[in-house]
Amino acid sequence: KPLAIVTFLVYMLAMVWLVLFKGGTGLYELLRFGLPDLPRGISWDLHFNGMESLLNVGVFVPLGLFLMLLSSRERVWPKALVCCATSVAFETAQYILKIGTCDVMDVINNTLGGVLGILLFVLLKRLLKARTRPVLTLLAIPGTAAFVLVTYLYR
Repeated sequence: KPLAIVTFLVYMLAMVWLVLFKGGTGLYELLRFGLPDLPRGISWDLHFNGMESLLNVGVFVPLGLFLMLLSSRERVWPKALVCCATSVAFETAQYILKIGTCDVMDVINNTLGGVLGILLFVLLKRLLKARTRPVLTLLAIPGTAAFVLVTYLYR
């Protein structure tokens, strides 16, 4: 379990870097120059945005997997709410820090990704039986590395 926790923390740091700073050095500029003077925006458009929508779904799949992997209780709905709350937190941070548009469709896509991760865990548990946690823990490290690399390349 400690390996899964460390990998989860690396994943969350990568999420902050990718979602808030778009995989760039935005943190450096933020600390050096302060908050940019950009208009804040909230997008209420509910439309599929191609690759961006798919990446938003994909970025949150590991979150659902990790939530199920690290939890002793396998109730689905509380974890789905955590996925949604995490997405809302990222979008709120983008709004407050003026580093992106607060997009309702992103919240929907991100939550969908988290729920897909949860459902993937449930499916794997049925297929692998008692070996689910050890197998997913071993896959978590290369999976997280692949997630960061692919998301960074397609950002």
